[in-house]
Amino acid sequence: MKAILSALATANPRRYATQQEIYHFMAAHFAMEQSERDLYKKLLLEGPIRGRYISVDEDEEICSQDADFLISRFARHSRRIAAQAAGAAMKQAGLDASQIEALIVNTCTGYLCPGLSSYLVEDLGLPAYTAVLDLMGMGCGGAIPNLEAGCRMIQSGARKTVLCLSVEICSATFFLGPDPDLIVSNSIFSDGASAAILQADLNSDAPGDTVPLVCSVPVRASEEVASMKCQVSSGRPALQTSHFELDTSKETPHGVTTNGLLHFIDFESVTLPRYREQLRYTTQGGRLRNVLTRNVPVIGAKAVAQATGRLLERHGLTADDIHWWAVHPGGTQVLMAVQKHLGLTEETLRFSYEIFRDYGNMSSPTVMFVLKKILDEAGPKKNDRALLLSFGAGFTAFAALVEFP
Repeated sequence: MKAILSALATANPRRYATQQEIYHFMAAHFAMEQSERDLYKKLLLEGPIRGRYISVDEDEEICSQDADFLISRFARHSRRIAAQAAGAAMKQAGLDASQIEALIVNTCTGYLCPGLSSYLVEDLGLPAYTAVLDLMGMGCGGAIPNLEAGCRMIQSGARKTVLCLSVEICSATFFLGPDPDLIVSNSIFSDGASAAILQADLNSDAPGDTVPLVCSVPVRASEEVASMKCQVSSGRPALQTSHFELDTSKETPHGVTTNGLLHFIDFESVTLPRYREQLRYTTQGGRLRNVLTRNVPVIGAKAVAQATGRLLERHGLTADDIHWWAVHPGGTQVLMAVQKHLGLTEETLRFSYEIFRDYGNMSSPTVMFVLKKILDEAGPKKNDRALLLSFGAGFTAFAALVEFP
């Protein structure tokens, strides 16, 4: 049984500021050395980004560097835009809150305990028995492992409808200082959320080369526990290689569909701890401080290329077999490095460039904004394949192979 994407929605905070507005605001409110001012001017007024979404009720809130205020701003606005994206996705899928069986939330721009999942169960009115999972600290790459976790829930038979939320309030990590990496961070990062609804496809029996996984498990905590017999093959099977013996004689239950926006085929990841200090958050005075070295574009591109190579080789594919590329737009230098290492063209990555131009880097949900733009504007054909690629703190890279129905 395949996991499919049945709905995808995005959301941003209300405040959209042009880069020109941001430059003039910063020049008026912050004392800067001439070298800092010159770099901000170059990045904000001469760079490729047109504007960014900022989570503030009043512009002056961005001036506060108080740690308690920053986390409260993160909590308030992340709940708001995550719920907005989730509501739009559920409407798109024709589902109500009672039909969401699992919720997975990833973020890296603020720490809450309990995690955002607790608040969003409340905000969305989800059932008390909704399975919840919070993914923390995965940086800009977090949306793809979020999707993989959702797919594995569906693949196991434990859940049939999973809501995957990626939300970042990067402006809550605004950190003043003369260091170039701080100036770059303050000039490119933005706020946003994405909501993806994953569902089981009963018409996806696709036996592969591995021993099939045969399971019968309860879908809801309130249902009678069914007997379960599992035989798991060794190794890591691709998503489409598992076959579930389900009773399909009854009416198709909610949370199960046979169409969808795309089918998930397989995932891959790479973790390179030796590059951990090149891209990460540190904590200073109770605040998150972004570390972003000039080596990130090359390291990110090489890591993404490794994940891509392993994934394509496993399925007997080459880059020429991929019709659409949804690459996390960490910046123009990042995209240019990815182009070089994967042998792609700027036109191939135009949707990533356009999202970066219009939104900046929203961290983890950004790759989902790129995917949505491909779905909305490109009109992928039946059986077209796509790769979702992202990288983040760790140093990590993630890849998802998908196919359009």
